[in-house]
Amino acid sequence: MTAKERIRNSAICLAISLLIASSASFAPSYSQNAAPEQHLEPRTGAQHLEPRTGAQLRSIREYIKGSWHTLMRSNARLADAAVDPKFATPGGRWPVYLSTKENIREVERTLRAQMSPESFAKI
Repeated sequence: MTAKERIRNSAICLAISLLIASSASFAPSYSQNAAPEQHLEPRTGAQHLEPRTGAQLRSIREYIKGSWHTLMRSNARLADAAVDPKFATPGGRWPVYLSTKENIREVERTLRAQMSPESFAKI
């Protein structure tokens, strides 16, 4: 084996060693302090949760039911959604984004049909 071949083989071994070492540092870790209902899939690192108890599911459903009014969005409630307390607006009107590709008259017509006049006056 020539000196050139030895250097080449050493370089290949070094590269393989570095690849192995770097892939080990990205492997999922399993902490003993992790919550008992969580674990990671060994190959993908995907997190899986154990099934929830009946009380936990009821709590989640109650939260969704109580928040549903807030979570729902429609043009009829656009004036409520447009309110942003970070901006002080003169006259109580709130800006609503409209793409320059939209036909502003058509959007206005659609919104007026779906919103009360009081709500439309707020945007």
